[in-house]
Formats: sequence, structure tokens, C-alpha cells
Amino acid sequence: MMTNKEHSALAILVQASSTSWGGGINLCMNPIHGLPVLTHTLIRLAETFPGEPITIIAPTFDEKNLDQFSYAAGSAEIRVLYAHDASPLLRMLEAVKDLPDETLILRVDGLNFCVDTPSLLAMRDLAMRETLDLIKFPDDWPSLFTADIYRVGALRRMLAELETLPDDLAKPHHIHPKYHLLANADRYRCHRYRPAAYDTATLQLNRERAKIVFEEREQACNEKRSVPAADTLSFHYRLSLDYLNPEDRVLDIACGYGFGSAMLANKVGEVIGADLDAETLAIVAEKYKQQSNLTFQAANGLSMPFEDNSFDAIVSFETIEHLDADGFLKEVQRVLQPGGRFIMSTPQNALGHVPINPHHLIEYSLEQIKAKVASYLSLEKVMGIKQGTIMFKDDPTGSNTILVCRKA
Repeated sequence: MMTNKEHSALAILVQASSTSWGGGINLCMNPIHGLPVLTHTLIRLAETFPGEPITIIAPTFDEKNLDQFSYAAGSAEIRVLYAHDASPLLRMLEAVKDLPDETLILRVDGLNFCVDTPSLLAMRDLAMRETLDLIKFPDDWPSLFTADIYRVGALRRMLAELETLPDDLAKPHHIHPKYHLLANADRYRCHRYRPAAYDTATLQLNRERAKIVFEEREQACNEKRSVPAADTLSFHYRLSLDYLNPEDRVLDIACGYGFGSAMLANKVGEVIGADLDAETLAIVAEKYKQQSNLTFQAANGLSMPFEDNSFDAIVSFETIEHLDADGFLKEVQRVLQPGGRFIMSTPQNALGHVPINPHHLIEYSLEQIKAKVASYLSLEKVMGIKQGTIMFKDDPTGSNTILVCRKA
């Protein structure tokens, strides 16, 4: 951790772990050109802020797993702090516990190998000049370019406030503290910094670099390590239950490893989990064979093997960005009962014409996805997930869009 002797106006903290919020392998451990993504992020920060110490903040269960990243390189000293499995907020405060309230924290995700460092310099200067408690990128900015800057004193005040709240309200803000500050803008000085849009060449370059990073992986494959307050994919399924009826016959198209289909089957009449990967579905079907109202079937979202008007409801999360949207929505419209609901999610991206995730054909802005889906179905509700499981009432802007739709 940093000490007063080592104090500078900026404390650089890199959040990293060998395990994702869903319990799988964290993508920051995957390689780019033979080096872990985390190494590329550290190098980028060290070059931008020469001489500033960098602390990797990791959960306690990762102890020794990230020791390889602790080294001195040129003028940069990089250390690792292991603390607080489920609370990045407490990790951050542990790392700066000896620093004064006016110190700024630059918090960067270890996955963000292309973090927008010119903007970070401008954000730091603005935070100092305006005495800001928080400065962040827009909620719908492509995440791999982003980072946040906090004032230490604001996080200390925030922690005291969270300690008075029930766990279900406090836990999400331990993971994404910026949204507690933004939700209480009457008490904290917050600013969203909007950079100039990146040119297509920059987006395409980083999309190419990310090809090996975004390997397909099982979601929530390690339940002991899963952190529900941060697991957005599970949150999609939990949200959908508010719009489903106990007697519904539900299709979960692009169900992946089936854990979401199993969640739905506990609450509705019948669930069919469908996906392209027949081999994975065979494993999944064996895993969930005790649920008699849950079956799995190989299916292509562009040509579903189901009769017209077959389902009372369809859910599909993080799917439409992978395929031809019009073809997919036509099939959803066809197999959905009149009056039936379609509940979907997709990344929300202000610059999604060239998504950095190479598995995505396109990522939609809020207005783009609303217009696309409204061509086929009636929109009932539009929600924006900020990060993890955090949403603001009546604010649909975020890093992820949830749409609840109905077939006329």
C-alpha cells in the first residue's frame, strides 16, 4: 500500500483478479502478443504517468496468483494488494489508507488494455482544478477505453453512508462506487467527461488486438467465486422474472450453459433452452436433468425449429449483437404468441459501429436498438444497466440495454 512518504496527487489502482464476477476465468489473464492483458494495461499506465507507483488491487482469494505482476520497470513500481474478496471499494480504501482525503485515485480495470490515457490526463487535471469527487466517462462509452477518478475523502464518506444501508442496497455500490456518488450529486461533485469520438482506424486496431482476449468461456462456472451483486448476466434473468407468468411456456434462445434457463424453470411452467452448440447442450441437459419442465434443443436464432406462435414468452440475453438483427427479430416475432413478451439485453455502446469485442457484429446505441426492435414488436419498457446490477430509475442510459417487448 502507499504511504505518506510516497504520496503524490494521484494514486493509480488497477483492479484485477484471476477470476471473473461470474466465477469463470478473468479475461485480463488472456494473452496479447504473448503477454497477459493486465501487463499491457500496466505498461500503458506506467508510460502515461511516469514515476507514479501503481498498485494492483486483487481479492484475498487470489493471494500469490498475481505476484508475477509485482515488479519495478523503469520509473514505475508495481505492487499487489490482496484484500476484501467482494468489495473493490474496501480494496481501494485499503490501498490508500495512509493518504490524505484530497488525494485522487485513478481506478482502471486490468482488462482495459486500450484505456484512453490522453483523456485520463485531461480528467485528472479537471478533477484537480474543479475539486471533483468523481470524474468518469459517459455511461455508454465502450468500456475498454474507460477508467474513473475518485477523491479519497469522498470514498471514505461514502463508505460511512453505505454502512447504514441494508446489504442488498449497499453491496452493488461496493463493487461500482461511482454510481452511489452520482446518485447523490447533491452531496458529491461529479462530472461525466465525454472525449471526442475515436476514429474508425483506432476502433478497428483494438478490435483486432482483442480477438484472442475475448475467448468464449462458461459463465458462472464457479459458483463459490461468483459475486451476484456484480454478475450482470444472472441479473438479466432475475429481471425477466418480473415479466413472466407461472404458467408460461418460455424459450431461452442462445441459452449458452443453461444456468439462466434453469433459473427460469424454477418460476414458470416450461422452459426450452436453445443454442447452436449441440455438444454443450448435451452436457447441460445432463446437468439439469432433474428439472422435468426444462429441456434443451439445438437451434439457430435465424431459423428456429419451432411452430408459429409457440411460446408465451421468449428471452434472449447478449445475442442480437452476434447475428443479423432483422433475421433474428423476424423469427422471434414468428414463434411468439400474439400478446406474448420478448425480453432481451444487449451491450449499449455510443461507438458500436466497430465493437471492440470481436465476437460482436455491431453494438447498438440506445436509440439504435430501440428503433430496430420497434420495427417488429411494441416496446413496453426500456432499462439501462449502469454496471453490474445497478440501474437508475427512469434512466435508460448505461453500458447495457434491457428491452421488454410485446407482440401485437
